[in-house]
Amino acid sequence: MKLIKYNYTALSKQGSIAALLLRVTFGGFLLFGHGIGKVGRLFGDEPIKFLDFIGLGAPFSLALATGAEVIGSLLIMIGLFTRFASVPVIFTLCVAAFLVHGGDGFSGQEKLFLYIIGFVAILITGPGKYSVDGFLSKSK
Repeated sequence: MKLIKYNYTALSKQGSIAALLLRVTFGGFLLFGHGIGKVGRLFGDEPIKFLDFIGLGAPFSLALATGAEVIGSLLIMIGLFTRFASVPVIFTLCVAAFLVHGGDGFSGQEKLFLYIIGFVAILITGPGKYSVDGFLSKSK
């Protein structure tokens, strides 16, 4: 299996600043807070009520969503394994948009669609120069 090598210098300085802004805004300010809220639900005393869309139980589904939102958003925010971390985040957001809020209409899905578009943009652009991945690629 051949690994895809990402060229962190492919983005201009302005493109790397835009990638940094996307990563910090979507990963840090927007999604991380949702994940932290789920951590309390996951380890709290209340019975877990969560969509079990894969048939492995509500606690496991909540743990997957929480991991994507907390760990994925932290990795995206610092720019470490950014593209790989974006995939479970996008998947989780699509499940929320189409399964959880599918019957809510556009007004109930609008914010989720904006999040999805933001994380797809991060997936496409990559982390840029101003990231842990960019720093590590310079030191090699």
